[in-house]
Amino acid sequence: MWVYLIASSILYFLLFVRELTVPTSITPWIIAVIACFVWALALLPYFKSVKLTEVSQRAPLGKISLILLLAMSVAFLGEKLTLQKLSGTLLVVAGAVVLVFSKGRLKIHTGIKITLLSAFLSSIALILDKIAVSYFTPAIYGFLTYLLPALFITPLVLNKKAEMESVIKRRRKTLLGLALVGTIGYFSLLTALQLTEASNVFPITQLSAVIAVLGGYFFHKEKDIWRRLL
Repeated sequence: MWVYLIASSILYFLLFVRELTVPTSITPWIIAVIACFVWALALLPYFKSVKLTEVSQRAPLGKISLILLLAMSVAFLGEKLTLQKLSGTLLVVAGAVVLVFSKGRLKIHTGIKITLLSAFLSSIALILDKIAVSYFTPAIYGFLTYLLPALFITPLVLNKKAEMESVIKRRRKTLLGLALVGTIGYFSLLTALQLTEASNVFPITQLSAVIAVLGGYFFHKEKDIWRRLL
């Protein structure tokens, strides 16, 4: 995770940061630091869930955070709750419930629990993102969001230098590819959050679950594809 965050922060800076304009008051920085800390906490269970759940199951389950995002955007951001937003959110949640049933029985294993924990923490971080981009530019804030969590966990990896070097050598291209896609996607998300309501942005991002399900089927030969697509 540390290698990914460092690679992402470097790529983000090179791709998007053009000027170092930052807020002078303390409040935006407090929000940014809290958001980055929550993102770091969310990444820990996320990378764990990668090992325990299939791609085509993990991605749709993570989208259950949409109902929490909708509730918090109304409660904390003062956004209007509409029938379209509510119905769309309930459909996503219904889909996630379908995924945890196996042969008519509720089946919640450790991987699902960890995925849901990551989704919960991510939803809190995303609400903080929406607040933060009213103070920072998407370029500066996105860079901080990758850099600060990396700095938070640096003390934990100082004694794992050999392991980090091994990861870089073996998975250099994969890490760079993930970092590139992740930074472009996150910059796009922050830009959208700056332009419109969070409750309009988050449902659209749920389309990524469809891509993940199809990717899990075609590249990892995962099963039960039709139930997960539905």
